[in-house]
Parts: sequence; C-alpha cells; structure tokens
Amino acid sequence: MGAAVRRARSGGSSPAASGGSKGSRKQQKLESKKNHAVPIWLRFVLLATICLVAVLLGSVIGYGVVGGGVPTDALKFDTWQHIIELVTSKQ
Repeated sequence: MGAAVRRARSGGSSPAASGGSKGSRKQQKLESKKNHAVPIWLRFVLLATICLVAVLLGSVIGYGVVGGGVPTDALKFDTWQHIIELVTSKQ
C-alpha cells in the first residue's frame, strides 16, 4: 500500500491531524468524555432497572407457568416468606 493511501485513510498527512502531538491527544480525550449520549450514571441505573425487571418477570413466569401457580402470587411477600421457610427449614 502506498504512502498516499495510508495518509488518506489516516485522515491527513500532518502529525496533528493523525493525533501525533500531546496537545491534540489531550483535546481528543476531553472531547470523547464530553460526547456521551447517555451519562454513565444513567447507564448503571438503566442496567439495574433492566435486571430488576428481568428477575421479576422470570419469577412470575417461573411461578405461574412452570410451577402451576397464579402468576401474580410470585410478587406477594407471603409467597416469598413461604419459599424462604421451605429452603431454610431443617427436616
């Protein structure tokens, strides 16, 4: 591959255009930090919400469809208390 093709693919021939100087690297880092479409804290909140919904939906489907119970009973506190008692009881 020729030098002209490599320069064209890299975006230019000058060291500043290809990120060769320290000043442009710092500027690129600052610009990349500013360009988040969704803030990082919001990503964590969305991830936690999606995980919570997945657990709730999985328990409803598992209790209602696989277990043969009423699906909305999977969301009741008494059901979970009974499940915990079954798991922790010593027989």
